[in-house]
Amino acid sequence: MSKKFVVREFQAIEYVNGKTYFVPAIGIGIKNPQSGNIIPSPLSNFVKREYRQRGKSISSQRNCAYAVTRFLNFVHNHINEGDSDFIHLKTEGIKGLKLIHGSTYITSLSLKARNEELSANYVNDQMNYLIRFYFWLKQQHIIE
Repeated sequence: MSKKFVVREFQAIEYVNGKTYFVPAIGIGIKNPQSGNIIPSPLSNFVKREYRQRGKSISSQRNCAYAVTRFLNFVHNHINEGDSDFIHLKTEGIKGLKLIHGSTYITSLSLKARNEELSANYVNDQMNYLIRFYFWLKQQHIIE
């Protein structure tokens, strides 16, 4: 079994006017199946900057993080299956993400919606999260 992206809730420390506050926050981690350890991912910065720092609720942060982790696990599964559109990501990592990867994911969700396994609104929400994620990756100069 390979590593898996997961969502974690934790207490973040914030300093305001010299005072320390603990606030609930959501992060993305990578779980090692052998040890069970979860390593924090720098992709948590996406949730932090786009949701937490903009005053979004903990549930909005959580929804976003779950959408991103589902996508990343989809990508990871396609890499492991040897999918020719995804296999280069094994060496390039997230920097190799292209629109085709997001498109393939959204298409798979759309097919499930067509089979009434998912709602069209759910697919639309996931697509919006993914668009924001790609835009953030581009802003951070992680992808082209």
